[in-house]
Amino acid sequence: MLSELRDLSSHLELPEPTLADLLRAGGLQTPDESDADLWPVVADALGEALVQTEHSRAQEGQVLADELGRILDALRTYTDQVSERLPIILDTLRQRLTEKIEDLRLSIDADRFETELALLVDRFDVQEELVRLRGHIKRASKVLSSEGALGKELDFLCQEMLREVNTTGSKARDTEISSTVIDMKLAVEQFREQVQNVE
Repeated sequence: MLSELRDLSSHLELPEPTLADLLRAGGLQTPDESDADLWPVVADALGEALVQTEHSRAQEGQVLADELGRILDALRTYTDQVSERLPIILDTLRQRLTEKIEDLRLSIDADRFETELALLVDRFDVQEELVRLRGHIKRASKVLSSEGALGKELDFLCQEMLREVNTTGSKARDTEISSTVIDMKLAVEQFREQVQNVE
């Protein structure tokens, strides 16, 4: 009986029962004939319990999937906000560089100015990070709609999303983007917490 219980607990991914558990449950008592008469009732109750368990798991899984999808939608929105802000940063950098040149009363060739501006912009450019972040968000959405064990891959994607968000925050150096990056970090953290409930 203990061996069969251990096989069952392994199949259901439950803690392995001990002999003490079996004793507490009365598993070493000899069955009498009336116990056999109880089996049809027990079997019906067990079947109903299993059906209800599966139904509850499916409902909980759908709620969890909806919440993870909502967080991914928020991350998409934040990513778009950062992307929309980038041209404004470029214009601001162009204006600042122009003002510095004028303050110093320097005469600079237009091509040289554009080269210097491109070098300056390159230090603040987060387009690559945003492309990778969008890719991770898209992959996470695809994983959520698939079957099977998803937890490990979603956990890995959380790490990758956080890496891109952190790099975006450190490179952008813009107050509005920094504020959005905080929201992005919170969203990734919420996603990670929810993923801990996914098999």
